[in-house]
Amino acid sequence: MQFNAVIDVSSIIWDEADFDSNKHHYYNLLKSISHFLEKLVQEKPIILMRDELLIEMSQSFPSNQIPNDFWYIVEQVYSFLANSESNFISHPSDKTPELYSIPNLIKSYYNEAVKDEIDYLLSHLHIGEDENIYFTFEYLWNSHKNLKTQLGEIAKTYETIIVDKQLQYNNNLTELDEFFSKLKPIFEHYEKHDKSENKTREAWEKSDNKKQFISQLTCYNGVDNVRPQEILDLRYPERFGNHYYGYDSDNEVYITFMLTRLNIFHAFDEYDENRIPDKVRKHFNK
Repeated sequence: MQFNAVIDVSSIIWDEADFDSNKHHYYNLLKSISHFLEKLVQEKPIILMRDELLIEMSQSFPSNQIPNDFWYIVEQVYSFLANSESNFISHPSDKTPELYSIPNLIKSYYNEAVKDEIDYLLSHLHIGEDENIYFTFEYLWNSHKNLKTQLGEIAKTYETIIVDKQLQYNNNLTELDEFFSKLKPIFEHYEKHDKSENKTREAWEKSDNKKQFISQLTCYNGVDNVRPQEILDLRYPERFGNHYYGYDSDNEVYITFMLTRLNIFHAFDEYDENRIPDKVRKHFNK
């Protein structure tokens, strides 16, 4: 499943008046936000957000004041925004008149710049064709339904994950845990990519039919999937058709992960670096 993650802005830009009146709720919220950010770093989804909104986040409460009790979450937010930059994608600064969301994502306490950014975001969601998943939190979400945008009689609904909502069948798991567990790409080895002297880079370089060459998966030890799965977990986050790309730093070779079924991928060494998208090479500094 290819999707863009849309983060509830009110989880990063707080209502200062509500915070002063309900600090106990924000203490609970902090743990959930921290877990959420850690999950995003780990899973590396594509995040839909403009640079202008990132700047507003860093200049709004609580990031602009760093309350004594919350300094660590502010530092975590800064670290996340800085270290996840390559996972963010932007969208145009276009507004669609009379478009609104249910519930209303434009909070009264936002400044005008943030309100504009929410308008741009909603317009992009409503007009675009991408799959977008909205992530929010129980204390901030005044609805039991999915986010919806409405323009006249045309409505669009977006799957909404309440990050810290406990699952009824397992109180140790949240909606966030369940969501990513279903999406996590899993490596499964194909025998045709077993190691062989006929499937090495040297054999490929000598081959007269490089395009149809079947390469080995050098990082697979023939026993377990640990190392290939690690590389898959650290892959470039965007999927290209049925392919993900990773880099095996031990053997200095790119790896193509090809969709087998559902969320199962097999893999092989990619010796022809011209097949590797430029942004993948840039991501791995190659």
